[in-house]
Amino acid sequence: AAQTAFAELREQQGAMASAVSQSEALKRQLVQLSHQAGGVAAEAALAPTAVTLPGGEVAQVSILERVSSLPDTWTGFERALGAFDDRVRDERERLRETVRSSAEGMSKQAASFLSRWRGVRPPTDADADWSDEGVDKALALVAQWEEGLAGLEKEASDLKASCEAFGMEPPQWGHFDEAKEEVGSAVKSWAVMREYRAVRSGFAKEDWLGFRSRIFELQDFAAEWMAKCRGDA
Repeated sequence: AAQTAFAELREQQGAMASAVSQSEALKRQLVQLSHQAGGVAAEAALAPTAVTLPGGEVAQVSILERVSSLPDTWTGFERALGAFDDRVRDERERLRETVRSSAEGMSKQAASFLSRWRGVRPPTDADADWSDEGVDKALALVAQWEEGLAGLEKEASDLKASCEAFGMEPPQWGHFDEAKEEVGSAVKSWAVMREYRAVRSGFAKEDWLGFRSRIFELQDFAAEWMAKCRGDA
């Protein structure tokens, strides 16, 4: 809102300057008229008149006094406007530097995130702990890092938007892209394990007497998941 108001003032500045110039010309004409007229006419031209000030106060001010004060008032306004312009420019540069510093910090933060992930990511080879307890720990760990990555991604998105707002080149974070790829891949892999365990648990709850006539479902289950593990499904 402030930026819009400032832009409108800048647009009107030319018209206001023209009005001040016209008031200067009017003042010269009044002075010339008062000298030419002399006597009663001069007194009438320069006589004080009642002027209502802000707040309702009434003051006696002559036409010439009112016109004469305009250039000084305008000069003061232009100085204030220029000072405000300088402050806005300085503040904008300060914010640009803050965004630039934050972008550099994000690069270090992403590198640290990736390094820590690689140090704790759950293994998926034959030597991994595939017991129910081991798988539960792995699933919890992956979920924790997925949440951490989401927070990092939100921060990176906000920084990119800030860079665009200040006309800066969008930052490139190689470590961040690597972290997204590696954590995202782990999330997908362990999501398959979670789905497998959920289906397997459903079979475990079945009563044998009721299930034995549907033993083929177990065979279908094994065939389906063998295909998924091979990437055929």
